[in-house]
Amino acid sequence: MCPPRNIKHPQIQNQLKTKNQTSPSLPIPKYMYRQTIQTQQTFRSIGLHTGKTYQLTLTPAPSNTGIILNQIPLNQWKIQKSDWATRIKHNEQQISTIEHLLGYLFLANINDIDIQLIEVDHPQSTHLEVPILDGSALIYDQTIHPTTALPPTQLTYQTCHQEINLSYLQSSIQIRPYHCFELNYHFQFPKLKEKKLTLTFHQSPTEIPLHLQSSIKSARTFGFRSQEALLRNQGLILGISLDHCLIYNDQESELIPMNPLRFEDEPAFHKLLYILGDLMRINQRFLAQINIIRGSHQLHAQAVELLKSQWHDLH
Repeated sequence: MCPPRNIKHPQIQNQLKTKNQTSPSLPIPKYMYRQTIQTQQTFRSIGLHTGKTYQLTLTPAPSNTGIILNQIPLNQWKIQKSDWATRIKHNEQQISTIEHLLGYLFLANINDIDIQLIEVDHPQSTHLEVPILDGSALIYDQTIHPTTALPPTQLTYQTCHQEINLSYLQSSIQIRPYHCFELNYHFQFPKLKEKKLTLTFHQSPTEIPLHLQSSIKSARTFGFRSQEALLRNQGLILGISLDHCLIYNDQESELIPMNPLRFEDEPAFHKLLYILGDLMRINQRFLAQINIIRGSHQLHAQAVELLKSQWHDLH
């Protein structure tokens, strides 16, 4: 049976029971509180797809603020159809390639933050892209320091109440009620080695082993030389560079990376980063077992909307 909606984590409940029986009770770990960032941080870089320069400013926010993007709560933005990046829209505003930033916020357990994004040369522009930086979440990880949001507030969790199954072509996603957060990902990509990865935590993403966290955060976006002309003709990857993208030359007899991999299976770990970023659009911690084969931005977006509708129906 699935736990009730919007529960405090079981460990907190156990500590409260202990408090009634013995004194003093155990202190609640810091990661069980809502988190923000210590200081304001600004990043400036080009957009992977537009090639334009953008400025991203992250500001600490009070507890229970949630993730605010250009003054609008993240869960009020609507997903737009896109095969190559997460693209969201609210009224006239449109923002793309937000999955690396959101994937980092997921792993860093940051719940409350104010995000402001502008195009440097045209500050009034409403069609924006999160700067690509080094193609991963590594610079965020090296620069940002999470801290407890004020006033201190314990994290609450939503739960999956009904199983979700979605598929399209060779990709599929299943989300099931579960006692913790578990993500099982089967990486399958033409020309690249298959890889199966699992992430599990009961209380906080910070429980994920450090070597896995590091691999996910530092894995760069990747692509293939054979697709470059096609994508450019579609107005995409106009800002692509070997400085922030792992590019494979697949026009020869063997697949050769044009720049060195940071570690083995880097593309598989990058896919995990963007999956976590897509799930972070819920703007709410939740417990579920998630099984993904290949995956796609569009499938993840549909699953997120179905999860949100489950919770909405309970109010």
